[in-house]
Amino acid sequence: MKMKKVAIAVSALAALTVSASAFAQSTATIPATAEPGTIITYDAHNNAQIKNFEFKENSDPAAQPASESAKVSNGPAYEKENAIVAQVKEEAKSLPVFKVPDPVLPAPQPGMIVYYDGMGLPTKVVDAQGKTIGLSKWTPPKNGTYEWKSNKLTITDKYVLGEGNVTWYDGVGQTGADNKKLTNDNCATKMDYDRPPYNTEIRVRNLDNDKVANVYKADVGSLPNAVLDIMPDKMSKDFGAKVDKKKNTGRFNGRTYYEK
Repeated sequence: MKMKKVAIAVSALAALTVSASAFAQSTATIPATAEPGTIITYDAHNNAQIKNFEFKENSDPAAQPASESAKVSNGPAYEKENAIVAQVKEEAKSLPVFKVPDPVLPAPQPGMIVYYDGMGLPTKVVDAQGKTIGLSKWTPPKNGTYEWKSNKLTITDKYVLGEGNVTWYDGVGQTGADNKKLTNDNCATKMDYDRPPYNTEIRVRNLDNDKVANVYKADVGSLPNAVLDIMPDKMSKDFGAKVDKKKNTGRFNGRTYYEK
């Protein structure tokens, strides 16, 4: 009986050791989710310093005036947009479809900064020198439709059309991938598949309420479940979408396009 008790104790200790080891390993990785809008900075000892996004108490989009760029007519501009979308979709019928893999998070390093989007997903990782990780030499992807999660990006000779989630991240005042200070009208595109020149005008429509406005590319990110990242005030004021702590309101069903 004593030998059995010793064996059981050793077995329990081994299990505890394995469990502790697994826990220690998990803390050495970038969190796969966080509170929406979180920014994590790793200090000199590689400890995570967490900055939570400051949500506004009165963030009702209906109470906020839209910017001038959002005050557009749904007449000729809407007809033009629909014609472009129809053209791209027709061309896409003869183009290949590619499945986009999930982005892989790097190991945390001192000085690294991780930005989380409105759904609480890590959308952008910057190294200690301020360079976006994964931003290798740009090779434009082939024409075709690129699909991931509930999103797709269709690339033709003339246009790039995005359909899916439009999210937000706390980027205003930071330096974007194009080495420019980010403003409320800037956005981030999907790094590996959609990298237009700096300040490219991108037309965005919130398909949930039909509100439309322009944003301007100045940054990139991995965008794990989105076709575009915009700024929180832009999300609320121009697109009428709430910006709060609930992950399911950190996005809207959007359509984006621009001419190459």
